Amino acid sequence: MEFKNIKADRIILSEKSARHKSGEIIALAQSINYFGLLSPITVRELAHSDRYEIISGNKRFYACRLAGIEIIPCYVTTAHREIARVALKRKEKQDFFLEADNVRDAMLSKNISAEEFASATGYTPPEILGMLRLANMTDFEREMVRRNGVSREIALEIGRFEYFITRTELLSEVVKGRLKLGETVAMCEKERRGKRLPAKPKAVRSPKFRDLRLFDNTISRALSILKEAGVHAEVETYSTDGGKEYKIVIAEKV
Repeated sequence: MEFKNIKADRIILSEKSARHKSGEIIALAQSINYFGLLSPITVRELAHSDRYEIISGNKRFYACRLAGIEIIPCYVTTAHREIARVALKRKEKQDFFLEADNVRDAMLSKNISAEEFASATGYTPPEILGMLRLANMTDFEREMVRRNGVSREIALEIGRFEYFITRTELLSEVVKGRLKLGETVAMCEKERRGKRLPAKPKAVRSPKFRDLRLFDNTISRALSILKEAGVHAEVETYSTDGGKEYKIVIAEKV
């Protein structure tokens, strides 16, 4: 699918347009007016026409029109309606990070709390917390999730952990073992209790960090985990006046 900004007057409703309560549309329009459209609608390009038919997002379209939005962010496909819906379900499983990023950015731009955002948008506080966890995931983790078809629910469960290395290790176990949600939850619970892997040695604090070998080993470990998960990544290092610069490159295709 391709992402485009499309004029509202070139978009038509789906043949299976559902009825929506006016109160819901008004509330959503107010949210869009303030935060913008957090999740783009999906449309199908009609043959021999400059029009687009909505595949998913009739309610958001109504709200955008009510809010006076003239240009609407859209995912565009040229496939037949039913094929497009199948493709949409697959895409929704893979690209849930976009909505998470939009939620985080909207909250930061308005400098509001999760409770205030929930009140204004209709999201629940737990949903917002989950979004923020997804938005916190690195490009490494997102690539592992997308390439291996990891579900949103599993990503949310692993996103509960604070540290990147822990999350990456857990994702690697999910991919290698083709774990389902229940198995992932059980594995994560063992990790919280310290029973999944041998206890990690406590870090020794030092006033100055003079030796980069520990950091190098951490980077090498992360790259090894990514390789096992089918993600091709390399690290490049450069000497600078202040020390050492690291650049991690993830290939678009394996």
